[in-house]
Amino acid sequence: ASPSRHASPSRHASPSRHASPTPSRQPASPVYQQQQFSPSRHSSPTPSRQQESFVGPGAMITSNAPNDDPFGVFSDTQKPNAPQGYDMNPYPVVQPAPAQAPAQPPVQAPKQDMWVEMFGAPAPGTAPAKDISANLQLGADGLPVDGSRYEARCNLPTLGAVFFKANELTESLYCEASNELIEALGDRPVVAFTFKNSAAESAGAGVGHVLLKVNGVDVECPHHVSLLVRQSPRPLTLSFYIPPTKIVISEGPYMVKYDSKDLIAPSSNFDWKAKYVVVGGIVAKPWIMNMYRSKLEYDKAVNEIQTGLKVSVKVKQFSLQGARVFKDDNEPRGVKYPNQRTPWRYIVIVPSEGLPIKIAASDLDQLQIIHETVRRIIKAQKIEASNYMEEDAMESRDFAPPQFNSCGIAMPEDCGMMEMAKKPWFARK
Repeated sequence: ASPSRHASPSRHASPSRHASPTPSRQPASPVYQQQQFSPSRHSSPTPSRQQESFVGPGAMITSNAPNDDPFGVFSDTQKPNAPQGYDMNPYPVVQPAPAQAPAQPPVQAPKQDMWVEMFGAPAPGTAPAKDISANLQLGADGLPVDGSRYEARCNLPTLGAVFFKANELTESLYCEASNELIEALGDRPVVAFTFKNSAAESAGAGVGHVLLKVNGVDVECPHHVSLLVRQSPRPLTLSFYIPPTKIVISEGPYMVKYDSKDLIAPSSNFDWKAKYVVVGGIVAKPWIMNMYRSKLEYDKAVNEIQTGLKVSVKVKQFSLQGARVFKDDNEPRGVKYPNQRTPWRYIVIVPSEGLPIKIAASDLDQLQIIHETVRRIIKAQKIEASNYMEEDAMESRDFAPPQFNSCGIAMPEDCGMMEMAKKPWFARK
């Protein structure tokens, strides 16, 4: 602190209760936590606003200057300043501050979900179900331990089954399997199709099951199956593995009606046709619906396609691209015919082109197989279309407007952009 320029110090000057210090116009220099003044009888400084108390010569004072910790969270507890005037003890002994335990960091409240805070926690048992194969525990052979195993015997020269890899069935049989499960199965052969009354079907081999061994020999891939079956002695001992996931089979016998523009069921059950309906499968795209006259004709079509022959059976084919299910917000509608014991349930599929497709069954669970498959295909198409729209929006932001020359013709570098903008989203692959 510096004395005021209007007040000159006196030899016998001392602080008085009637004299008030005159503040300095210049900003006071920062005062440290502890300062020591040398005793002098010729001068006594006038305190400034930065120093509220004055003690005797040689005393340690505490300043009220702002420090780096204004709230005193991390520093020790400060002692109150001395009162105005001289200290009772002219030479006080400064005691060190007692050691204190380090301050504990503030504990934050657990972060909750925004929807839980707004609507409350869900009731027990209403949490969304997770895929049972989301967290896999692999065994010594690299397969999930949650799966089951069984053995089957075969005496015939052929199995009568078609094998695929697991990653080739992610849009059909393994559409609900997790990526971890697909990676764990690897190249192991999976039963994708069995012919009616074949050796594999008679032995109990199911569609979606994984063939692990033939007579104790490990099977590496689908091509290895035919080699082992042909060279191994009879009877064959087949070791199968059932993966811990839902196997989706989108085929079965149904009653169909596709030659009328009506969106309701016909008045007579004789207007329906019996067909074996297959959505996707191993011989068609996932969004193709094929209708055969029976399961035997479907087996014959699969055999001819696998052997490279021309299909000789009659097939009614429909595309589900751009299709929708009529009044899909409710359960399948029903119709009761006088000559039928139970009512029929049916759905109406409205394709992008052509007449509506009505599919009916007397068993609701059987109809749900086709219904859920069609729903899944339509949902996947909507997601794909939205992704293309987002890509188009990003590309449109990156594109600059076309530049024209003096004749009004677009520059060559912009012609490709204009041609691409004219194409629909499904033609830009």
